[in-house]
Amino acid sequence: MSAGPESSHTKIAALLGDIDASGSFSTRRTASPDDLQIEVKGIGQLQIPTQDAQARALRRIARPARYGLREQTFVDPTVRDTWEIPRSRVKIDKRRWSKTLLPILDGVAADLGLPDGCRLVAKLHSMLVYTRGQFFGPHQDSEKDDRMVASLVVTLPGTFTGGSLVVEHHGERKVYRSLKDKLSFVAFYSDCRHEVRPVRSGHRVVLTYNLMLADADAGSAPPVPGVHLALADLLGKHFETPIRSRWRDGEGPTPNRLVYLLDHQYTERGLNWTRLKGGDAVRAAALRVAADRADCDIAVGPADIQETWSCPAEEGDGWHYRPRWNNYDDPDDMLDDGPVDPS
Repeated sequence: MSAGPESSHTKIAALLGDIDASGSFSTRRTASPDDLQIEVKGIGQLQIPTQDAQARALRRIARPARYGLREQTFVDPTVRDTWEIPRSRVKIDKRRWSKTLLPILDGVAADLGLPDGCRLVAKLHSMLVYTRGQFFGPHQDSEKDDRMVASLVVTLPGTFTGGSLVVEHHGERKVYRSLKDKLSFVAFYSDCRHEVRPVRSGHRVVLTYNLMLADADAGSAPPVPGVHLALADLLGKHFETPIRSRWRDGEGPTPNRLVYLLDHQYTERGLNWTRLKGGDAVRAAALRVAADRADCDIAVGPADIQETWSCPAEEGDGWHYRPRWNNYDDPDDMLDDGPVDPS
């Protein structure tokens, strides 16, 4: 297919790229800790801000946190060095906690650019305690539930230093530092790489949650007005224009497909029109309307991308394939409490 600047598929990509999609890959909200009452079996009621003596008591009943690599889990302090309190030992007053958590989740959904009508549900994953020098290296969270779209890290207020949470996506980075008197709620899409940088002093105590859509089919984003008309026209031109061969003279057949890559990664189970993340949802909605107007079939599915290179003449004829990425490869199957920065 011709890759010239005036080609229809290039214009389609540019038009979709110009869509002003609201929302970010990561966001932070804050709140008073007054509604958070935590009881830990063997410790009792947790004081907030957490005192060092109580944090040391938490360490005594904790276990080294594991991390996941594809289908296996490991304990390796060179990758993840922190203490985990089993979820079975943690009891939170949900009725009182909901007064703070539910409004936070509504704000997070809006901040992440989820379509109107999408409601998030937070499922507690673990309580983690970081002491001096502990950290979690860069990784991605796995989506263990078809409805899971994001992770939430709730950092309890304290006087520790370091332990910043760093979240990255497509070359953009956000650094979140702790607060001394408020809860810090950091949410990010599950495919974002993130890390917890080493704690320099004190104890960093966090709650980690899986964020899932309340409904399996929560609805898709509305199409951007006017854009679908231009997209439909370009789609028609794309499928009517013969493919120009780069290797021989003349024109080939007309194309029978067009692939548009999404910004976020998805598991095969979680890839669904109604569960797209951020700008993906808005652009996919525009394409669906345009495809219907242009009388084209449209589907969403995983992609396996390869770059094709021609060999120099002196090295012989043929092809060389270099895989660039697979649709979704989970390097970590444990939800972490967020990245950390030595500040």
